[in-house]
Amino acid sequence: MKQNKMEILFKAKRADNGEWVEGFYSVMKGSSSMLISRIGNPEDWQYKDVEFDMHLISNFTIPYYQGWDYRDLCNFHKVIPETVCQFTGLTDKNGNKIFRGDNLIDERSNGDFSDDVIEVSFVDGKFCYPNYGTLSDLSEVNEYSEIIGNIHDDGK
Repeated sequence: MKQNKMEILFKAKRADNGEWVEGFYSVMKGSSSMLISRIGNPEDWQYKDVEFDMHLISNFTIPYYQGWDYRDLCNFHKVIPETVCQFTGLTDKNGNKIFRGDNLIDERSNGDFSDDVIEVSFVDGKFCYPNYGTLSDLSEVNEYSEIIGNIHDDGK
């Protein structure tokens, strides 16, 4: 029996510019003592306790070639935690990765656009969508659907 391996991947909006970034998700919380100074005034150096709570997406890869640069391993982006979305392991009809929170349109729909938008959710351990008062498995519609946005785009 062949076992499918699901790619563990997340996407979120960057805190600095609002653009989507994909990669590994991590949260760093804690405190540290840091040496801080005002620029141009070395006499002002002092240690301060700094609290931090950072949500990060990193899209690093392990290099398999000579001449790699260690900075390739440190490509972290601070993200807005409310926008973090997990990859479902499925793609839409165009081969685009589907994430929790994505909005899809089913090409088999009857044309009433408001009823045709599928919002991807994660409930009871599976990726699903609301379907006439019940929850249906996302794998039933992904190959007939196209991503049209995400719940975190433009407040939709």
